Amino acid sequence: MFRFGKRNKDKKSNLFLSVPETRAIEYIVREMTESERDLFDVMEDPFVRNRIVEERRYAIKQDEELLEAFEQEIDRVRIRLEEEQ
Repeated sequence: MFRFGKRNKDKKSNLFLSVPETRAIEYIVREMTESERDLFDVMEDPFVRNRIVEERRYAIKQDEELLEAFEQEIDRVRIRLEEEQ
């Protein structure tokens, strides 16, 4: 499951995601990890486009904290996969 990490309480966040958006985020992480695809490429997949509206996809691409969280999650998944081998 995708973890966003702690956010500053004073900072307003647009990272509250619906269940379909959360599923899309999990899909993005999986695709980036297993297929080593670029975030912006995966964000255009029909699975993602059907679950996250264009404005939200744009906001995700612009959010530095979220992009960092993607990187951290991908690193966690890669480490776990390496340990399983």
